[in-house]
This record gives sequence, C-alpha cells and structure tokens, in this order.
Amino acid sequence: MGFTTDTSLYSAPDGRTATTADAPLSSAISTESSCVHRFLKDIDLATISEFEAALEHVSARRVAKVVLDLTKVGFIGACGLEMLERYCTEAQQSDLKIALACDRAVERHVRLLEIPVDIYASVDAACAPMDQRR
Repeated sequence: MGFTTDTSLYSAPDGRTATTADAPLSSAISTESSCVHRFLKDIDLATISEFEAALEHVSARRVAKVVLDLTKVGFIGACGLEMLERYCTEAQQSDLKIALACDRAVERHVRLLEIPVDIYASVDAACAPMDQRR
C-alpha cells in the first residue's frame, strides 16, 4: 500500500480553497498563500521515503505558510520524527512559518524532542493564527 497525502492551498484568510488536490500541481500561487499538507498514514521505516518526498514537495511550493496535518497519523516512528525535526528546523532558519496539526500521541513526541513548530489540535486551529499573522 502506498503512502497517501493530500495538499490543499489557501489564499484567503477565511480558508476558502484556492486550489485542491485535484488541480494541477503546477498551478500558480502567490507568496502570501498557505499550504495545508495532509498525511493519511503512519510514518515509519516502511513509509519514510514517501514522507520525505512529500515534505520536499511541500518545500517546492514556495509558500509563506505551511500546515502539516498529521491528525490522521496514529504513529510516527523515530525516523519520521527526525525527518520532521530537520524539516521544521530548516523552515525556521528560512523564515517559513510552519504549524503542525496532530493528535495528543504525536504531540507528546514532538514536544519531548523540542521540535521547533507550533502545535494545534486541528487544521482549522492551525490556520487561524497563520491568517492573523499576515
């Protein structure tokens, strides 16, 4: 079974979808847009290469704000946490705003490792402060 992800792009503070996963990946978006990338499976050794590719895909979007939606991820292994830590650290150094939407189990590990990312219980909650920081 493959690793499934979904990307939604937002350009309006009210969360109206500018483009959806069905739209071409090459569609133009402004530098003020936000990207929500949804991960739908556990992240472990079997899926780490796909997780890395998904994060690279998000980075290639060149958006100003990113929400990583891990609310459907029940388990994230050490390799996934290491990849997430690297991605968030690099994003912080390049002034890319990152927010993480996840459940309590994932949040516990992220906080324990002090990964530099704002954590929220839902995508809506993660998007709200990003829209206010514009």
